[in-house]
Amino acid sequence: MIDALLAALPDQAYFEQRDFGSSMRETLLASEEPYGCYLHGAKVWDLSKHPDYPFYSVCKTNTVDNTVFIPFRNATVVLSSIVTGELILESMREDDGKMPLIEQPKPKTPRPGIPRAKTYETYDMWRTISAHDLSGGTGSYLAFLHAGNFQSDAFGFRVISDKAPPPTSPFESLLTAKSGGESKGRSIPGVQYHPVPGLEAPSTGGLTFRTGKPSMHNGLASMPVECAFRFIGSWKGDWVRLPLHVMAAEAGSDDPDANVIWLPREKMIFKDGTYSGTFSFDLADFFTPLPGQKPKIPPSAWVSFVHRNWHGPITRVDFGAH
Repeated sequence: MIDALLAALPDQAYFEQRDFGSSMRETLLASEEPYGCYLHGAKVWDLSKHPDYPFYSVCKTNTVDNTVFIPFRNATVVLSSIVTGELILESMREDDGKMPLIEQPKPKTPRPGIPRAKTYETYDMWRTISAHDLSGGTGSYLAFLHAGNFQSDAFGFRVISDKAPPPTSPFESLLTAKSGGESKGRSIPGVQYHPVPGLEAPSTGGLTFRTGKPSMHNGLASMPVECAFRFIGSWKGDWVRLPLHVMAAEAGSDDPDANVIWLPREKMIFKDGTYSGTFSFDLADFFTPLPGQKPKIPPSAWVSFVHRNWHGPITRVDFGAH
């Protein structure tokens, strides 16, 4: 319901940041939905008319079901270019890094024998980005909100400009670089492309994955993950690879670690406007210990994938005690 109401607003209402929040909050509060968060904005961002792009988010919490959520104001706006697959992460809180974080009160543990009353609360926020945040990029983008162990539904918007197209960006040049040659930065090392028996890719497009048994060997942690995917879309003639982003965080963390797996052309199967394949990687690379700390396997983590015009659901992975 809220998604439909937000999508029906004219673009100018977002750019003017009109005060429609009270209506949205009241509607969400009256709904049967126990908790959740929505993110939306204008359908078209014309850079010649608007130097900035405002996102609007409205959220609902209650005192029982979502006590393990991080505060929604600490959430992350996730943007991906539908054309190139570039991933952009922006804190929902514009003052991020400019002032000390406010310590959030811990939920009170109800006393035995006394049932806890469930009360609800709604609130909303604006978050503005500029063209600089997109590194001059135009075209279509996908956007959603990541809040610890929760993700909103995604929406799409288009960025247009009346100026001449910018020269090829550094990120776009990576799409034509030698496949497998990107081993530094945020790329996940050691990805293996091989058949994965018993794991089928979704017929309608997307990705499925399963985790193997985690282990410790010679002081090094290992958390194997196997994936099968099928994505719908075109693969340009000069591209040799496309990025698949993996976001992972320990349960309760408000800071997802995003790394990229490059899907190489030579490992793809192309059929009927789709490209598919299978691979495996080690999730332990997301949980590298700080200097002086011993490597360990977290008891659980949250994992999700993002690829161009698709983003997967956030999934809890339990590793157990080791």
